[in-house]
Amino acid sequence: MDSATAVEAHPAFVEILKQLTPDEAKILQFLPRLGRHEPLVDLGFELPEKGNFIIYRHASTIANDAGCSADETVPQHIDNLWRLGLTDIPAVKRLAEDWRYHRIRNLAIIDAIKAKMPEGARFRIEQKIFGITIIGESFRAACIAEPKPTT
Repeated sequence: MDSATAVEAHPAFVEILKQLTPDEAKILQFLPRLGRHEPLVDLGFELPEKGNFIIYRHASTIANDAGCSADETVPQHIDNLWRLGLTDIPAVKRLAEDWRYHRIRNLAIIDAIKAKMPEGARFRIEQKIFGITIIGESFRAACIAEPKPTT
């Protein structure tokens, strides 16, 4: 932070910085502006008369898109960003543009989950959205965003 970003700063940001990994900062930098969202899905199966089961949460292409060092830790990073209040995964919402989920449907994790399903189960993909919050936007502006060149 510097004088150019101080107006965006909140005292909690110091503690938040201590609790972020470099990949979490990359995810915050990658996320679209406030009010826009990225697609996420939960993967699982449905067993007749037994219910729905989630096997893998927060499948996405964010690791690749944001330049993260490892795909397998992104679900944990998403949970941490949500825990810190920097991002949100609103309940019962999905993107209207179904095509935005197509890349996720082609991930290798889909086949791995299908291979683990019990006999008679039906594969399920629960579409969700993931976006930055107001405090996340302020945090990004004050602590992560590239500084604007001074003239």
